[in-house]
Amino acid sequence: IDGMLTCGRGQRMGIFGEPRATWIGRRITEFWQTESSNRCVGELESAVAVNGPKGVAWRIEGWAVDHSLGQAPEDLIVTDAGGQIVGLARGGLRHRYIPAFVTDAKTAVFHAGIRSAEWLGYVRPGASRPWMIWGVGTAGVCRVADAP
Repeated sequence: IDGMLTCGRGQRMGIFGEPRATWIGRRITEFWQTESSNRCVGELESAVAVNGPKGVAWRIEGWAVDHSLGQAPEDLIVTDAGGQIVGLARGGLRHRYIPAFVTDAKTAVFHAGIRSAEWLGYVRPGASRPWMIWGVGTAGVCRVADAP
């Protein structure tokens, strides 16, 4: 599998053909100016450790909305405290949304109004915390949430 991944990355095939495939390990400021306005809102709802051949990675999920777009950001990035990109997520999803089982009334109302605000992603093994989660949109990036 490692050989296939190396080939895919080298040939920029499939998911490795997307520009975001090159973001891991680089600094957020190489691509965007960061802002801490109220343009984006959201939270990290779950971080589950995943054991792999290179150590423990994290499967993360949550929700986010970019108010300037009126929807969830399509891409989200995770940085460490130094601004290095350590994870990626895809937004605009509806995973795990079951209205009858949502216990937080604020979250239930929010998700009922914005049906595609969920995101799902991964943080690479060895990434130091805290993490900052950023939404990527046409107006640049905006801070969605912090993950201690």
